[in-house]
This record gives sequence, C-alpha cells and structure tokens, in this order.
Amino acid sequence: MNAPKVNVEVKNAYNKQPFSQFAITKNVEGAEAAKNKTYEFDVTCGDEKFTMKVPAGQTVTYEKEFKPDTKCTATEKTESADIPGYSHTVYPQKTQEITLGVNTICAVEFINKYTEQGSFTLTKQVGGTAAPLNGGKKFNFTASWINPMTKQTETKDFTLGDGDKEEFKGLAVGTVVTIQEKKPDNTVVSEWNTPGFATDNAAALVDNGNGTATITVQAGSFTTPTPVKVTNTANIPWWWLLVPLVPLAIGGAANAAGSSDGNYTAQAGQLRPTPPTAPQQTGMKRECPKHPSKHSRKQRKKAECSPTPALA
Repeated sequence: MNAPKVNVEVKNAYNKQPFSQFAITKNVEGAEAAKNKTYEFDVTCGDEKFTMKVPAGQTVTYEKEFKPDTKCTATEKTESADIPGYSHTVYPQKTQEITLGVNTICAVEFINKYTEQGSFTLTKQVGGTAAPLNGGKKFNFTASWINPMTKQTETKDFTLGDGDKEEFKGLAVGTVVTIQEKKPDNTVVSEWNTPGFATDNAAALVDNGNGTATITVQAGSFTTPTPVKVTNTANIPWWWLLVPLVPLAIGGAANAAGSSDGNYTAQAGQLRPTPPTAPQQTGMKRECPKHPSKHSRKQRKKAECSPTPALA
C-alpha cells in the first residue's frame, strides 16, 4: 500500500543580530593649515586594534561591525597633529573611550585648538667711557610671563655679557613677558646708568625706564624672532678728571707757604733754583801807576800798588 505524498515546506527564519559601528569626528580651530590636514588615531575595539585616518572637518566610520556593549578606545597620534609655529591642545582629551550601543554608529569627537607661537631675542650691549673696564662683566636677568594654556606664571633666570644673546622660543603670540635686569653696583672706576631697552618693532616693547621692560610676542615671529637690545652705560666718575690737578694744587700751596717764610719748596718735577754766586778768585795781580811824574822819587818808593782782581 502506497502512502500518499505529503508536501512539507520548511522556512528558515533569520533574525538579524544587533550591530554597532565606531566612528571618529575631527574638528580644528586656530590655524588655517590645520584645515588641510589628515589626522591619525590608534583605535582598540574589543580585541581588535586598528588605525583610522580622519581629515579635518569630517567624520569617518570604521567598516567593521561590533557587538553592542563593545568598548572602543581612540588615541590621537601627536605627530599627525603638529604644525610648525603652532602649539595645540586636544579637547576634550587626547584619548577617549566609548561603549557601543545597539544598532547604531557611535562616534567620538576630537577638537584640536591651535595657538600660533612666536619668539624674540634679547641682546646685551655695554657702552660708556668705562665700557673697556667691564669687558668680562656678566649681568643678571629675570623673565616672567603667564602661560595662556595653563594660566600659570613661568619664570626664567639668565645672565648675559656684552654681545651675548638669549632667545625665547615657543611662546604664544600675545604673551607679555616682563624682563628685569639687576642694576650693577657702582665701583671706584664705573658709575652705571639705568639700562635701556630698544627694538625696531615699537608694538613689541615698552621700556618702563626703571630697568624693566615688557615684550609682547608678535605674530609671524616664530621663524624671524623680534630683536630686542638692552644697553648698560658705564662712565668713569667725574672726579677722576680732577686727579691730574692734585699735584699742581699741592705744589701751589707749598710754594705759597715757602714765599712767606723765605724758604723754597720744590714742586713735583722741579729742581731747586741755584742762587747766583760771585766769580771765583784764582789769584791777585798787583798793578802800579806807570807814570807817577808828580811824585818825588822818595814818594815813589813808598807808593803802594793797589791790588786788582784777576779774572779767571
């Protein structure tokens, strides 16, 4: 007996498993050059590690799907974000973590805020009549400024000699740096004036006239630092001009005293004058009258000749 045929229809019903994907959004501020950059990230989702490249201003989704509740961590590569002449900070932070949801694309956003950097140099010069006497002298300086990123005060101590240069690099444009020089002590051969500051960029410098100055970091100065000069003038004290006159003054006083008591005191560099002396007598010559005609012979015998000094 043959059994009747029965047609059986089997249908497989598949339920799509929930999925999630990971994405990164990249934005930039503060530098035009940053808008043309592509940034790189090291990413870990579950057990899988990979690298994502995201152009500025765009969102990139990783092609693979992950199970819900998968944790993904992304870290921006610093070297991919660097721009010469700029510092940058990543917001909200350099490394971010997210847990994927269900049937959705979960994205994290990285924002790079750029700050232009500048620089300046401080060169020391020494002038004045006493400058040659202070050729090897060193001068003490202190620089201070507020870091715009950390809001903390930073300081720098340094010394400069005549012709030396100190460079300040990597400071945010607009940062105001206060420079203070400790005025040197006067010596027996040098009197120091208050140091003066000068530059060819008037907008960059304010000389306070008391040995301090404020320097504002200028835009475009990263590759060409703003030059600032600080000059100390040292002069020989005025009273040194009187030193050559001291011997003359002493001699004149002594000479005046000598004229009042008949004595003589020689001045420096003078010889005592020699008083006039009588001619030296080397002998006597007797001379008698040649023609005593008016005298008798007896008188002539008795006549005495008068001595006449003989010249030497």
